[in-house]
Amino acid sequence: MALISTTLGIGGSTGIPLGGVFASLWGWESLFWISAGLAAVSLALMAILIPHREPHARQPFDYIGAFLLSAALILILLGISQGKAWGWTSLPILGSLVGGLLLAVLFVCFEARKEAALVNIEVNAQRPIMLTNAASLLMGIAMFTNLLVTSLHLQGTVEEHGFAQNATVAGLAMVPSAIIMFFMPAITSYLVNKFGAEQVLIGGGLLTAAAYLLRAMTSIHITMVIIWAMVASAGVALTYAVFPLLIMANASHHHTAATNGLNALIRAIGTTVASAAVAAISATFLISHNDTSSTSWTGILAIFGIGAVASLLAAVCGWAVKKPADN
Repeated sequence: MALISTTLGIGGSTGIPLGGVFASLWGWESLFWISAGLAAVSLALMAILIPHREPHARQPFDYIGAFLLSAALILILLGISQGKAWGWTSLPILGSLVGGLLLAVLFVCFEARKEAALVNIEVNAQRPIMLTNAASLLMGIAMFTNLLVTSLHLQGTVEEHGFAQNATVAGLAMVPSAIIMFFMPAITSYLVNKFGAEQVLIGGGLLTAAAYLLRAMTSIHITMVIIWAMVASAGVALTYAVFPLLIMANASHHHTAATNGLNALIRAIGTTVASAAVAAISATFLISHNDTSSTSWTGILAIFGIGAVASLLAAVCGWAVKKPADN
């Protein structure tokens, strides 16, 4: 279970270096075609390898809920990512952010009253599950921020404490992070048995936050950048592995699958939020040296801060999670 949950982080850490290589060889457009091909292969493998099981009860799909959730996310992420280009106080940005938040509130109200809801609000509003989902969102932000800021840092100009590397080298520098995430589930299993899932979540969040803070002070060589990226990835892997355990410990048997699915979706939303936030900060702090544009060191530090704060807040959520027996 820990390995399956960590595969999201492994895939993200692997996709960044491969994306850099493919973009250098065939252009950035090739990334979309390759992603579409991988998605098609994944669908085919799922159809062939995963056995079909008849559901105990069929429920109609919640089209309205899906539309409200999608529209809310699109508007919020659009506002975050385009804030610099359109102006943070411009009508389109304010309209996108406010409209997205209003749709999110409408989504929650609609789902709370619907019998066959896309998201069971009553179940997910339980304190332990709500805190676990909050930690998932935050660690999703921390995970993808680590990948993006490492690439930006390595490709930055020397004048801004960067290393002037190309996209391929910057991508390959993330390979060790993907490797360490692959081996973390076995370590996580031991730690969970010894200390409990909540303590592992706290430790993973604190480890990731420490990596962000220390890399801001000691990243004077490419080797140090890679090492701190690995440490951050290890902390993320610890937390990713325990999220399903915390969900299963606090959700009833009938709601385990749906609640775990929502938790995975929230992690993915966290990575999307991180992408939009990093893009906005990178555009805001973009400078040029000798006709070469890159994110300034101030911008890099701001991104480090986002990762550190998100990780610390996730650790706080882990501290606040209580087992059913403690409630």
